[in-house]
Amino acid sequence: MADHVVVHWLYTTISPELLDAVMQPDDTGLTVWAAVDGIFRDNQLARAVYLDAEYHAVVQGDMTVMAYCTKLKQFTDQLRDLGQPMTEPQQVFNLLRGLNQQYHSAIPHITSQVPLPSFLQVRSFLLLEEHRAEQSTRQQSVHALVAGRGSSSTPPAPPPSNTNQGRGRQRRRGRGNGGGGAPPTSPSTPRPPTYPAPALGANSWTGLV
Repeated sequence: MADHVVVHWLYTTISPELLDAVMQPDDTGLTVWAAVDGIFRDNQLARAVYLDAEYHAVVQGDMTVMAYCTKLKQFTDQLRDLGQPMTEPQQVFNLLRGLNQQYHSAIPHITSQVPLPSFLQVRSFLLLEEHRAEQSTRQQSVHALVAGRGSSSTPPAPPPSNTNQGRGRQRRRGRGNGGGGAPPTSPSTPRPPTYPAPALGANSWTGLV
């Protein structure tokens, strides 16, 4: 009865396709388990070769440090299940090999440590570097925004021209030359062109250069 319970448990927990492949009329718990184990371990060396090639071709690309390390860990778990476990230094070296260029400055710091840190320790260090890079980028964007606002401020308006003072001087000169006579003619001095005052919030230097 106990053996029938084990056989029933195996039949109800495996996929229907696998059940059709291993089911036999006089199955016992041992025979069902041996058949399932043989299917999963069949051609494991060939599967390990292809899986190892995929594992060593993984690069970070657009992935975050967390997603990149998780993907590498999934490959090492599958290789271990196929009888080809990866050592801790091999995992660390393959992790450093596929890093983005922005993390290359951290590689000498990691490889110079004796003993070499573990895979999880390197992952924690890279997560800290990623957080520091994000904070630096955020601060640079804030500084650029503040600098842009300062450069767009309206410059002070030019002082008013003293044309009225010049007219007053000419009037006084005319009175001193004989009272009712006409003022002496003098060559007209060209006045500089005047520009309207800039509107509030507008950049008066736009279009002048």
